[in-house]
Amino acid sequence: MWLLGGLVLGVLLIGWLIYSSYAPLWSATSDLERSFASAPPRPVVVEELVRRAEADPPDRQAVEPAIRAALALAASERASAPADLFARAGYIAARYGTADQAATLLEKGAGSRLAQLSLGIGALALRSGDFVAAREAFERATREHPESADAWTRLGTCLLQLGLPYDSINALERAAGLAPRDADVAADLAEAYSQASRLADALAAYKRAAALEPENLEWTARVAATQARLAVTDSELEEADRALSQAIEASPGSLYLLLHRAGLRLRRGMPQEARSDFETALRLEPRARAAWHNLAIACERMGDSAAAEVAHKRFRELTTQSVGLVKLRREELRRPNDARVKLRLAQALHAAGRSREAFAILSRAAELAPDDREIQGLLEVARRYFQEANQPAPGSPSGPFGGLR
Repeated sequence: MWLLGGLVLGVLLIGWLIYSSYAPLWSATSDLERSFASAPPRPVVVEELVRRAEADPPDRQAVEPAIRAALALAASERASAPADLFARAGYIAARYGTADQAATLLEKGAGSRLAQLSLGIGALALRSGDFVAAREAFERATREHPESADAWTRLGTCLLQLGLPYDSINALERAAGLAPRDADVAADLAEAYSQASRLADALAAYKRAAALEPENLEWTARVAATQARLAVTDSELEEADRALSQAIEASPGSLYLLLHRAGLRLRRGMPQEARSDFETALRLEPRARAAWHNLAIACERMGDSAAAEVAHKRFRELTTQSVGLVKLRREELRRPNDARVKLRLAQALHAAGRSREAFAILSRAAELAPDDREIQGLLEVARRYFQEANQPAPGSPSGPFGGLR
């Protein structure tokens, strides 16, 4: 009997120790409204929350408490923590929190040598549309931490967004070598191959992603779409059409799948079906430039010259806009400290419906030229627009931000 009583007492003691160790953590996780004003959290509690939030996969319930606890610790004059902890929390905030939260924590972590500091700075720049600053931060992360798959992945996807697929391939191949079981990395590499017209490599990489995550319908869809682009014979084209249709049934409203099936049906000599898919896709994304061009071809093959001319006209407008953006991007890279170049780029981005990117570029122009009344005035207009809009509609010509057009 005394043995049984001892065991019970031991179990109770262990339970009390576990509870006393994790009670602050459970409290921080469950009570998101706690301000920590009277007693800032201990670094060990913040460390545990951050560890859970940055796990793979992350503990989503720990993300917001980790950010809030780190901010409370950063604001406290009575508590201190290593810069590494704030750098890690800042990277989490850059991905899941607000820009202000991320900026505060990353500034507090400025002395850290961890990859998360550069990655957080890059992720924050990427969110604001400043791809050049993001690229610089991610490149710094890969130089300082060449063993980080996350750093190479972030750099590769940033280069893709800058329209540099060949450079992106080099970075993403490094990432895939460091993280061979990561389906997202495999899919990112596949996209880079696809943009570089290396379709066989893209198909192999998408199949690898689908094998790693068979429940992910997106990877299955990408396999079907890439097979459609590679199809040559009538039987291959028919099979690809069937696979795309099945994928669309599983993911209705997918712009990606609709455009690929439309293109495939145009190749198969089915202009009416292709036109229907292109029109559906353009209702989802009116700025899909290639879709307007292919819609015009489908209309011509159906004998509808009036509709074809409308589609051609819109395609030409978007092409002119796209070429202008590319030229301005290149000019910005050559003259990174020229505020007027950044102003023209911001205006072009806004006209293209990319007002968040425009705002980031315009903000940088304002920093470079604090005495330029035009730039400062437009920045104030843009800032008011985003502050006043309950549901921001970047690029809306009717909004106050229309002054950037």
